[in-house]
Amino acid sequence: MNFNFKILTLFLFILLSLHHIKSDVVRLNDDNFDNHIKDGVWLVKFYAPWCKYCREIVATYVNLAEVVQDNWNIGEVDCIENEFTCDEKANNMVNSYPTIILFKDGKYIRMFPFERTVEKMIEFVEKNVPDVPKTEYIPSTPPDENENENEIEEVIIEDSQVIVLTDESFEETTKEGAWFIEFYAPWCNHCKSLTPVWEELAHVSSEKDINIAKVDITKNTVLKERFKVVSMPSIILYIDGGVIIYTGTRKLDNFVEFIDYELKHYEEKSKDTSVEKEKRVSVLHIGNFDDQIKDQDYFVMFYAPWCKYSKLAKPHIERVAKKTPFNIGKVDCTVEGQLKHRFDITRYPQMFLFKKDGTFTPYYGTKEYKPIKQYLRENIVQEVSEEIEPEIII
Repeated sequence: MNFNFKILTLFLFILLSLHHIKSDVVRLNDDNFDNHIKDGVWLVKFYAPWCKYCREIVATYVNLAEVVQDNWNIGEVDCIENEFTCDEKANNMVNSYPTIILFKDGKYIRMFPFERTVEKMIEFVEKNVPDVPKTEYIPSTPPDENENENEIEEVIIEDSQVIVLTDESFEETTKEGAWFIEFYAPWCNHCKSLTPVWEELAHVSSEKDINIAKVDITKNTVLKERFKVVSMPSIILYIDGGVIIYTGTRKLDNFVEFIDYELKHYEEKSKDTSVEKEKRVSVLHIGNFDDQIKDQDYFVMFYAPWCKYSKLAKPHIERVAKKTPFNIGKVDCTVEGQLKHRFDITRYPQMFLFKKDGTFTPYYGTKEYKPIKQYLRENIVQEVSEEIEPEIII
């Protein structure tokens, strides 16, 4: 262990010893919601994993939990996985994502209607629950030239093992392997506090199949826009073009646990090349997608189960699969983040024709049986390899 690392370890120990705070955002679900919020003050975020506005406030919400500590409780509900809670427990207020609601002793108080900043959310809770313990908060914003009073001194690390990524180097550097990336700004106090933890993470991860990296968003605006970074620090796991947003606490053990779990899950899923079919539509995922489309033409719908337009398109896709010889597949973007990100899926449903020569073309036609069938007949030359149910003209 060299001298620099000893200093780093000592600094990290002191930092963590001085910050024994309750900073977890509590994951609420259909099973534990009532039991958790029945006591005390709770600010609960109802969200969907696909929602870009929800992703934009991830870091803000984690910051809120760290600042509030034990004064009151911070929770979140994934409405895709917990429809009952979002439909029945939120006073019929969850009509868009994210929706943030204040509860006290299990009772609905009010929906948060303001700009989603740490400062505004603290003000909102303290105004609506006057007896709640007061929280001191100093916003971490770009400093004015003459305002350095509350600035945390930047920690300079020699011989850093954290990889610096830029707009120019990102694609080539990250094309292989798994990457745990912090998006930061030099003026951000929360980012400065994270520095020794991030360096320690890079050290303990040196023998793992993970690269620890960072991006200065003040110098790399292309990456800032690409990953929709609006608060700092924002942290993602980046694998094969796919993104998993980190929403946990900024502690070494939590980082390691998250990385180990996600890499194991990804490896298991990637090895699963089996193809299940639902009403003759192939269920495609990260493990079987490339194998399925590499030697045959495939028409694929990227969808979200909650989306009403996806629900409307579903029977038409199933009918095409049932009554034509074409390969029809579907990708659930709420669970297949890598594929969603790879093909830049921003709305649902989106449909593509993947050709066996490696090219693919988006389908812009009407998402109904007859137009899709006609489109495939015009764009695919394919022999019938199985008996197809006779067409019923209606």
